[in-house]
Amino acid sequence: MLESKKLLHGTVVLTMGQVVAYGLSFLRNLILARVLARPTTAWQQFSDGADASRSGRAHGLWHPGHPIQGWDTPAFQASAHALQFIGGMCSAVLIAGLSAPMARLFGVPRTWWAFALLAVVPLCQGLGHLDVSRRQRELDYLPLVLTDIVPQFLITMAAWPLALWLHDFRVIVWLMIAKAVVSTAMTFVFARRPYRWAWERAPLRCMLLFGWPLLLNGLVMFGCQQADQILVGAAFSLNVLASYALAFSLVSIPWFIFGQVGSALMLPILSRAQDDPSAFAASIACVCRPPLLPG
Repeated sequence: MLESKKLLHGTVVLTMGQVVAYGLSFLRNLILARVLARPTTAWQQFSDGADASRSGRAHGLWHPGHPIQGWDTPAFQASAHALQFIGGMCSAVLIAGLSAPMARLFGVPRTWWAFALLAVVPLCQGLGHLDVSRRQRELDYLPLVLTDIVPQFLITMAAWPLALWLHDFRVIVWLMIAKAVVSTAMTFVFARRPYRWAWERAPLRCMLLFGWPLLLNGLVMFGCQQADQILVGAAFSLNVLASYALAFSLVSIPWFIFGQVGSALMLPILSRAQDDPSAFAASIACVCRPPLLPG
């Protein structure tokens, strides 16, 4: 019963957090679309791609539902920090390398520097503290939610005055960089352990063996979600891409909320009982059956 109540509380916290976060993101896009030219708001899509480049690192190679013995030790976490930073560096190099081709593809070759500057986003994410993810194992979701909501709120509040000041695509570049910096800082605010790096073969081997299918899946999903928008921008215009991207984000929000809340709730619970079939079945029942409310 206690576990079910913690799950109910976690469901409410995660769902409300996701609704607020996506609501702030949608509001920010509307503000930018209202103040800036619509082709400029299409920049948000490449920025979102840079932001999504972390998929498979912190939550794939090292997840609160990790099934490997000893995953919760400081040494394992320190090795995960080192591996995450390498992943962030690789993503940053990839984005910087693709900046000139992407600028030419969208018909704005002179703005290649702005595409390259977005490499700061995965670089900051690679420096994030993984203790926020580890605390999900204890069904403590509030740090995770605040780490997402606080940066979204701050950059949404800054969107209007910054757009009035700069009045071009630089607004989105600086907002995404600011979000990455604040998000990384928030992971340190809620961390209980010191931030350390290590390079121990056993934990790294375990993370790579467990995480490479999730990393591959994340890359495929990223390609599926971004390829159509790249094709629209290349084949038509940034005006068309801005309208298409706004409609796509609107219809995708419910699915994203459901998927993220579901995985964050189920994986920590099910991973605890992975070696015990009866306990695993009980955990599934606990996840799927809501607790009885008083009265």
